Amino acid sequence: VIARCPELGAELTSFDATAAQAQPGVVGVVALPAGVAVVAENFWAARSAAQLVKLEWSPGPLANKSDVSILQEQRQQLQRDPASADYVDADGDIEAALQADGSTRIEAAYTTPYLVHAPMEPLNATVHVRADGCDVWVPAQAPDIVREVARDILGFRRHQVHVHTTYIGGGFGRRFMWDFVTEAVEVARHFVVPVQLIWTREDDIRHGYFRQLTVHQVRGAIDPAGNILAWDH
Repeated sequence: VIARCPELGAELTSFDATAAQAQPGVVGVVALPAGVAVVAENFWAARSAAQLVKLEWSPGPLANKSDVSILQEQRQQLQRDPASADYVDADGDIEAALQADGSTRIEAAYTTPYLVHAPMEPLNATVHVRADGCDVWVPAQAPDIVREVARDILGFRRHQVHVHTTYIGGGFGRRFMWDFVTEAVEVARHFVVPVQLIWTREDDIRHGYFRQLTVHQVRGAIDPAGNILAWDH
């Protein structure tokens, strides 16, 4: 289990894992760019010890960003002159339609929030690194990418990395990413036995990849009979 820097993009500068290493069942601690991995004999021992790691980090480039500030930025982009805007889709001459005699203007804005994939099965990967090769057991949507990630990190040839694709407890595109595989390989290379990395649900919600927050503006014009004259998005 990894004790992670709490802010997206933050970098670990120092840590104190003294209390974590003293916990029953803990067998090792490994520093990673994302934080500090605590390896123990079982998940609960690792998770409990990880909560005791003291982290020092430098804020990343997104330290002052939030859902609110990003939504404001998106909305401000819609305040520019509509005639100069680049629209995703359109039908007809919207500017002429809006000026036509008897036409009625209809306009609406829609937003979608950041959405976490939140697969039912937590992100996980089990990796066994040996001198002559590596085995990876992982619920992945792109096992060939998993092989390349492990090969690049360990310096092995392609045939030395064996990926065992397990059942996927929900993917939704999240398991096309390889961040959790990279972490598992980086940790496992320090041990002679297989190591399983498990993301907690808190890890998944705070540090996962999200579907993008978006703001959409739709304009249209209809004639007195209710027929659509033109619209853009």
